[in-house]
Amino acid sequence: MPTAANSATGGAAGSSLVSLVGVSLGGKAGVSGAQVAQEVLKTRDFFKIIYNNDEYLIQLSAVNGYENGNNIFNNEIYDSNKQLWITKPTFEQAFSTYRRGLVVDYKWELGGFINASFTHYSPAVARNILSFAIDALNDTQRDKEIAKSSANLEFLEEEISKVVNSDLKRAAAGLMQNELKSIMFAKTRKDFIIEPLDSVYQPTSRTSPRPLIFIALCSFFGIALICLLLMVRKLQEEDN
Repeated sequence: MPTAANSATGGAAGSSLVSLVGVSLGGKAGVSGAQVAQEVLKTRDFFKIIYNNDEYLIQLSAVNGYENGNNIFNNEIYDSNKQLWITKPTFEQAFSTYRRGLVVDYKWELGGFINASFTHYSPAVARNILSFAIDALNDTQRDKEIAKSSANLEFLEEEISKVVNSDLKRAAAGLMQNELKSIMFAKTRKDFIIEPLDSVYQPTSRTSPRPLIFIALCSFFGIALICLLLMVRKLQEEDN
């Protein structure tokens, strides 16, 4: 199957390279943003974004081949002419397909790079799913950061009105400024969590099955089977 590749790098913490842009994810000490991003991509909650998007779900689950630059659809589950599902995959079936295709590898020894790839029958689908997953990860984490900072800002605005001490007011004002910076950063960065250093590419050759290896293995087992049958036949003749 063809594989689309991508890679990513983590700050504190495809073939394309992406880097973490300095946003802290997760609350556990010693866990980098890159590691959190790596695990989020593998979760069921994150996959719901793909499952609920029919365009990408069709590519993921209904395409079972690729020829002359075009996807080939499995007509037992999807009617490409009418553009209708015949048998829509369940969430677990689609998630299983997604997890089999997705490989996300955190390279801590290389400074926090994430190597990400996606394998599918179609190279176009492999590229599209990986690109969409990266964009969706940026969007969901951006929305979470904005929601968190907005809630913190609202709380501080309420509390600062109750504070009489000038030092505490200045401290609260400083915290509010930090939350405003977080919101501004989130809204102005398209690549909020991971930033491509090299675009996800569409592979031009198969990663599996490899034709030469397949032919060699078939030949080996074929010869072995013939030898075995000849030995059995010879033993039978000696017994007679």
